[in-house]
Amino acid sequence: MWPTILHRDAWRKNLAENVRKRKKTASRQAELLEIAAKIFAEQGYKETGIESILKQAGLTGPALYRHFSSKQEILDTICVNSMAYGLGQLVAIDDDETLAPEEKLRQLLKVRLDYLFGPSGQSHILSVSQVAHLSDAAREKIVAMQREYRARCGAMLKLLRPTVTDGELNVIFFSMQQLTLYGIWHYKRRSLMPAQEYRELLERMMWNTLMA
Repeated sequence: MWPTILHRDAWRKNLAENVRKRKKTASRQAELLEIAAKIFAEQGYKETGIESILKQAGLTGPALYRHFSSKQEILDTICVNSMAYGLGQLVAIDDDETLAPEEKLRQLLKVRLDYLFGPSGQSHILSVSQVAHLSDAAREKIVAMQREYRARCGAMLKLLRPTVTDGELNVIFFSMQQLTLYGIWHYKRRSLMPAQEYRELLERMMWNTLMA
C-alpha cells in the first residue's frame, strides 16, 4: 500500500514539475519571439544578425538554440503564429451566432486593432513586409490561412453588402491591408496623436473602406 502511495505522489510531483518547465519554456520562447519581431521590424530580417537578438534577450548562442534552430525558424514562427492568431480571432467571431453581421465586422476590427496596437503588433507587419524571407513551408501555411481569412471576411461582408463583387472585394482587402500596415507603421514611428485618438481614427477609416 505505502509503496503505491509513495509512487503516486512521486508521479504527481514529477508531472507538476514537467508542467512548470513547459510553461517556463513557452514563456521564454514567447519573450524571444517578441524581441526578435521588434528587431526584425526595425532593422529588417536580412540586416539583423543573430547576435542582436542574443544581446537584447540577454542570452548566449547555446541558450537561444535550445528554443530555435536558426534565425529562419524564428522569423517563420513569428509570422505563422501571428496569422494563426488572427485567423483564430476571426473564426471565433464568425461562429458566434449571437452577433449580427455588422456586429461581427465591428468586433473583428476591434480585436485586430487591439492586437496591432499591442506588444505583438510587429508580428503582423513582419508577416507581410518580410514575406520574401520566409521558408517555403511557412509561406505555404500563411497563404492557406490568408485564403481562409479572406473567404470568411468576404462572406461576412456580403451579408451586409449583397451586391459587392469579388473584384470589389479584392480591392477592399488590398486597401485594408495597406491602410493597416501603413497606419500601424506611422503610429509606431511618427505619430504625434495620442494612441487612443489615432486608433479611433484608423478604425473609422477601416470601416469606411469596408463600406466603400
